[in-house]
Amino acid sequence: MFPLKSSGDSSARIMFIGESPSGNDLKAGQPFMGSSGNEFSLMLHEAGILRSEVYLTYACKHMPFRGDMKSHFTKMTKLTWIPKDILIKGITDLWEEIERVQPNVIVPLGNVALWAVTGIKQAGKYRGSVMESDPVLPSIKQSRVFKVIPTYNPSVVMRMWSWRHIAVQDFRRVATEQAFPEIKIPDYIFHIRPSFKQAIDFLDHIQHDYPDEQNISVDIETIARHIACVGYGASTREAMCIPIMCRDDERGYWSATEELAIVQKQREVLRTKNILGQNFNYDAQYLFRHWCVRPKHTNDLMIAWHTMYPGERKSLDYISSLVLPYYAYWKDELKDYKNYPLNEENFWIYNCKDIVNTYESFELIYPMVTAQNLSEQYRFQMDLHMPVLDMMLRGTKIDIEKKNNLGFELLNTMTEYDNLFDSILPAKWLKPKAKSPWWNSPKQLSELFYDVLRLPIQKHKKTKKPTTDDAALEALKQQEPILKLLFQYLQEYRSVGVFKNNFIDTRVENDNRMRCTFSIPGTETFRFSSSEDAFGYGTNLQNIPAGNKKDV
Repeated sequence: MFPLKSSGDSSARIMFIGESPSGNDLKAGQPFMGSSGNEFSLMLHEAGILRSEVYLTYACKHMPFRGDMKSHFTKMTKLTWIPKDILIKGITDLWEEIERVQPNVIVPLGNVALWAVTGIKQAGKYRGSVMESDPVLPSIKQSRVFKVIPTYNPSVVMRMWSWRHIAVQDFRRVATEQAFPEIKIPDYIFHIRPSFKQAIDFLDHIQHDYPDEQNISVDIETIARHIACVGYGASTREAMCIPIMCRDDERGYWSATEELAIVQKQREVLRTKNILGQNFNYDAQYLFRHWCVRPKHTNDLMIAWHTMYPGERKSLDYISSLVLPYYAYWKDELKDYKNYPLNEENFWIYNCKDIVNTYESFELIYPMVTAQNLSEQYRFQMDLHMPVLDMMLRGTKIDIEKKNNLGFELLNTMTEYDNLFDSILPAKWLKPKAKSPWWNSPKQLSELFYDVLRLPIQKHKKTKKPTTDDAALEALKQQEPILKLLFQYLQEYRSVGVFKNNFIDTRVENDNRMRCTFSIPGTETFRFSSSEDAFGYGTNLQNIPAGNKKDV
């Protein structure tokens, strides 16, 4: 079959690149047709972009077998992509188009399209970012660096409708950036590797040279559950990272005397200034445990965002991608929190980026909170910070003897169920060398139910793959009443295991108190959520099973 031709203005400022044509595209002889193409046109219109004024093409103009891009690769794993000749030819042709059109902005739609023009595979992570082009094929030499802003593929948006408004917002960024070809990165001033005097002077400046109502953006980075550095900033462009750990000296970045003075100075700032954070209850746990200070936590970006959009994602990179005039994904610059980073300067710059992005995002979002008459609701949630922090720090007293006794009871109960299941079908009969018995292995249970017993296949609502989860067992109870008792035993066994593993076996600190993290913006319904704390203790204390006969 002949490849599909591109379409659009050959001198367009914006070039959209899909992954490959669909059957509808081939029938119409144009890119981005059918229902997803129609929706794509509507999304462009909402963002202020006319389809007639853009250039539309694909990373490969040949439709893959059954529409699966994997068929265009010899190998396509999470880490390794080896394209076939047909895709290599497609990417080569694509770059010839890019050089001919010379767009101000290239918009890859999906992973393969992004990979073709930058060598990066994760469009979902980098969507909305202003990036630089970098051809994935070594044979391609670009005449200049092109501006790239990736987002979701329209066909994916049709399946994940909640992503539609995100893609439209990315298109709005494209509409702004298409006016010029340059990548205009803000003039950030990041102070890293400060001297003792520079650190003290910066903290003095923050404490004394700003008005009382000024927000001070603060963020900590931790390694192995210890404070590695703390960043401070009071503007959208400047921040300082004050290290505690360092690679050159295992005793730390400062001498003992200097560190004491630096920490004392930070305690003063944290206690007296209006602290702005992102999910700052996490940071506050560290600051209290290690430095014995309760920060004056006045504003929180996550809580402000949650007040307006309780059902949305709340991570800093997601919020920043939707509101900042300039955005570039940075969260993968720090991948290892357990060990000290190999490049500590990148680590400190990462901390500074967190600071300025939190500050700028809040500066843009808080007026929106006010404009929507949600200031009272936001302030109510912020006023909860201190009592919630106190509750987290105090913890809940646990009767260790009763906890241990109940653990033994549950272990005995699980052993009884093990013997029962083994009497029904000995584990060695199904898979003799398996690490877990069939009743404790979702994979083996799926094979037993759907391959051996030929029961009606139950599929997971989201993944659409065969499953034996609780919903599947409930459905099988109705469809296969002769095996109802087996399904019930499996549910009871799992309930006992969950109760034991998630609650009874939860770590308790030396003072026999269980401390959990309680998140104020934790749920869409505005109730708290709970989980283990920043140091690995505690659990979700809000959904403990009742422990009746049905549960145990």
